[in-house]
Amino acid sequence: MLPKLNNLQKIQARLFLSVAVDAVVPFVLHVANTVLYLIYQLFSFELKLPIFRPFPHSIPISW
Repeated sequence: MLPKLNNLQKIQARLFLSVAVDAVVPFVLHVANTVLYLIYQLFSFELKLPIFRPFPHSIPISW
């Protein structure tokens, strides 16, 4: 059975959780941003689409 908490202990528990979330969330977002940036830098390449040319040579107009 869990011990009962008085109001001061409940407030301290909520404050601890709030401070922990405020510290961890920006750190996790920064790490995720850095990892995604490094992946982008490692695997970035320029995609070149093929150019469609139906007639690569000139066709004479008169025979």
